[in-house]
Amino acid sequence: MKPFSVHPIVKEGFSISARHEGYAIFLKIIGNGDMETPITLGGYLKKVHTEALRLRAHHVIIECDELYFLSSACVKCLVTWVDGIMKLEPADRYKVKLKANAHLPWQRRSFEALRRFAPSLVHIDSDSTQTPSAPQSPAAPMAAAKPPSSASLQQAAKWPASGTVAQSATISQAPAAPRSATVPQASTPPKSATMPQLSTVPQTPAARRKV
Repeated sequence: MKPFSVHPIVKEGFSISARHEGYAIFLKIIGNGDMETPITLGGYLKKVHTEALRLRAHHVIIECDELYFLSSACVKCLVTWVDGIMKLEPADRYKVKLKANAHLPWQRRSFEALRRFAPSLVHIDSDSTQTPSAPQSPAAPMAAAKPPSSASLQQAAKWPASGTVAQSATISQAPAAPRSATVPQASTPPKSATMPQLSTVPQTPAARRKV
């Protein structure tokens, strides 16, 4: 059988290469796919498609961990390529696996549109490998504690703790004035033993006759 014969293309700021291993073809894209790249990318995908059919490959795996930009015209080249796979007989179709870089969010968005175009053929595999973080000091968990939200601060300012409310209520109450044992009453003038009687006015003889 004729060996795999798709040679790499290297340009300034962009390169693409392919290799055949078992039942899979690995396609690696590096750099920036700008507006001048679609012709190169489209032609290369046609060669890979021809070799995949000839070798009866089951998968074409695109490695995008070093792909930093891809224009909309380049994405359209991928769509055209996948559309050609869908038009094949089911027995001749192969699947496309995109190994996206999890640190480049645009890849996930762009490749998701391609996956929705052909969900039975396209699969996205994000490389979620992360650099291990430095060990934390004993004081680090305290520093990393989640700060209270603004709503909690407002509630705390408006509604203090129950112990504080009881304490403030006790302090705010003024001590009641002491009640005397006996309340002094206003003194009444002394009552005389005998009240002086008003003297009667002597009646004149005329007044007696009228009576």
